[in-house]
Amino acid sequence: YFSMVRIGALLLVGLLASVLASLFLARKMVAPIQMLQNSAARIAAGALEQTIDIRTGDELEELGEEFNRMSARLRESQADLEQQVEDRTADLVKTNEQLHVEIFEREQTQEELVAFTAKLEQSNEQLHVEIFEREQAQEELTAFTAKLEQSNQELQTFASVAAHDLQEPLRKVQAFGDRLAKCSDMLSEQGRDYLSRMLDAATRMRSLIDDLLTFSRVTTQGQPFVRVDLTQVIQEVLSDLEVRIEDVGGTVEVDGLPTLDADPLQMRQLFQNIIGNALKYHLPGRPPVVKVHGQFLNGHAHHPEGSPPAQGSWQITVEDNGIGFDEKYLDRLFVIFQRLHGRGEYEGNGVGLAICRKIAERHGGSITAKSTQGEGSTFVVTVPITHSEGESA
Repeated sequence: YFSMVRIGALLLVGLLASVLASLFLARKMVAPIQMLQNSAARIAAGALEQTIDIRTGDELEELGEEFNRMSARLRESQADLEQQVEDRTADLVKTNEQLHVEIFEREQTQEELVAFTAKLEQSNEQLHVEIFEREQAQEELTAFTAKLEQSNQELQTFASVAAHDLQEPLRKVQAFGDRLAKCSDMLSEQGRDYLSRMLDAATRMRSLIDDLLTFSRVTTQGQPFVRVDLTQVIQEVLSDLEVRIEDVGGTVEVDGLPTLDADPLQMRQLFQNIIGNALKYHLPGRPPVVKVHGQFLNGHAHHPEGSPPAQGSWQITVEDNGIGFDEKYLDRLFVIFQRLHGRGEYEGNGVGLAICRKIAERHGGSITAKSTQGEGSTFVVTVPITHSEGESA
């Protein structure tokens, strides 16, 4: 019996020890583990500030410290993530604002582009209308030019034929007038006056016919262009005008004239008309002084009637100290049969300078003048140095 009691007591003591051991183990291990579980659940729920204070002095305490370090890293990561989200959000807001500005600017640009396109279409329509009108004007100009050329040709033919047809009856008038003059003693004084007037009128008529024929022949009977030494041409002109120069006591100075492509007879006629006028229209009591000189103009020089040839041009200037003229009449100066002075003051038919203009234009050049009344005149003839083949036709 005693042994049984002893065994029972030992069993009771063992059971008690086991319960105490279990309680100790629960306090030592289960509570920290439970704490870890709860903290992990709270962290999972977002409470990253959660920490664990385990002081068991064993692996559980190290596990708690590692848990706390993990929690700290999570908090740092959370803070970094929040900062990144904030920065990204700010960037998105800025980008969104920039996008709105860009969209606004693009809308404005689109509106401007639409407006510009409308203006461009309107301008294009106007351009088409203008081109059409210009083409019509060009066609009309071409037709008018053709008619004008035909009219000029007919006019030149008419002038030539009329002048020839007028010569024969005029010769008869002069012939019978000369016969009447031989027996003028049989006429009364009034008859002789009528006869004198008739012969003077016939002489002026012959002069007009000759000038008209000369004017019409500038283009119809011009000679092919050859190399012409203008110095030699002027010397021949001065030889023809020698008597007139001596009569008026005049002098003619010639310097720096070129050699160029021209019709030699027409060049001679041109300068004979200009120099002859300079000798004729001189001031009383002042001997006429005429200066003829040339100046080279390169291919880019100004041309009074248009652009000069690329090879260059020569400008021939004839200056005199004569009576001059009022430049407001310049447009009449080179028109046929236009006179600035009465026939009683100076002889002539008003054809000479018109012939000069026609000759200059046939040579692809021009003629103009400048003057002051009482102080002389300056005539400027501009002609190209060379001409293309067939240009003189």
